[in-house]
Amino acid sequence: MTVAEFNDKVIEIVRDSFDFSEGTEITSESKLLEDLGMSSLAILAMISDLEDAFDVRIPTRKLSKIVTVGDLQQFILNKLV
Repeated sequence: MTVAEFNDKVIEIVRDSFDFSEGTEITSESKLLEDLGMSSLAILAMISDLEDAFDVRIPTRKLSKIVTVGDLQQFILNKLV
């Protein structure tokens, strides 16, 4: 899997884990709370989906450092390397 394919997969999981408004654009720069309007509970559910998909653990104490989709992508990628 290339980095671009990996990034697309993370975006796909983010999109599938929350009921976004029609036409919501999700990019690596999208902020989970501000841009995407995700609640804390929705973020936790999404994190669980990402953990299952990539077989990694994202400690809840690290969540305060994850602001954007790109932060998620980088965190998971670092765990996989």
